[in-house]
Formats: sequence, structure tokens, C-alpha cells
Amino acid sequence: IEDDPMVREVNRQFIERVNGFEIVGMAANGVEGFEKICTLKPDLVFMDIFMPEQNGVDTLRKIRKDNIPVDVISVTAANDMSTIQNILHLGVYDYIMKPFTFERMEQTLQNYRQFKQKVIGIQDITQQELDELMRKGQSEQQGETVHYSLTELPKGFNRATLDKVLNFLKE
Repeated sequence: IEDDPMVREVNRQFIERVNGFEIVGMAANGVEGFEKICTLKPDLVFMDIFMPEQNGVDTLRKIRKDNIPVDVISVTAANDMSTIQNILHLGVYDYIMKPFTFERMEQTLQNYRQFKQKVIGIQDITQQELDELMRKGQSEQQGETVHYSLTELPKGFNRATLDKVLNFLKE
């Protein structure tokens, strides 16, 4: 859902370059986008914020109010914290600021695919499994420390000891 035809076309080309993803519909504003979401029932929607007729914030509010089971990635030039917090509170999977690269969109789509593959068929989940899902594909290579549950630590180690050892090795 993007009002600028050139950006809409770039988004389409980027998405279609990533294996396993296809475009099922496109819209130029939130009103048209909401109608297409209801009829086409996509798994994932890429949506701009600043659009005529109905902006992305209002469209996302309507999607959530109507309990439509669709994931949303915001792709927008909006960089003010008020808008960003608004969108995040409405439960977007990711927030991509324009201008962006193909690699940024590709990484988001790969993370999204991994996330969806992990949650298929899950009924109940442990805290550790939820923590892993919430990281959305972030890993040690991206500078994030990987945490282990206390039951996985070697005998005699506790969380504080492990953190000290990891910090020492980092230095």
C-alpha cells in the first residue's frame, strides 16, 4: 500500500526478488489497501504511512480494530518518534525508513520467513522459545549476545558467571 507509483514499483521488484514471496495485490491508499486486504487475505502487507484518503496509521488501526490476521511492515519516510511509536504500538512486524536498500528489505523478508516457519503449528511456548522468536532473526553476528536458559548452562555456572566470562572474552 503505497501512494507513489515509482516507490510502489520498486517495492514490488524488491519483494519479488526474494524467493518465496509474491505480490498478490497493490493499492495506492489506505482505503483501497484495506479493501484489498479483506478480499485477497495476504499474509503480509507493506504499507506507507503518508497517503491520501486514509493514511497508514488509520489503516493499521482499522486492521487491528477489525482483528484482521495480517502482518504489516511499515515502509515510510516518517522518522519522527511520535509516528514511529504509534506504528510500533499497533503491532507492525518491522519498520523500514525510506530511502532503503534491497538488502534491508531482503533481510526483513528472510527474518519474517524464519519467524513464520518457527510458529507454524505451535500451540504452547516456553519463555526461551518466545525470547528467540521476539529477536526476529537477530544473532550474535549482528552484535547481540545470545542468552541460554539456566538449565542449559554447565554445572557450576550461573547467569552472572556466564555474563562475566562472555564480557571478559569480548574484551
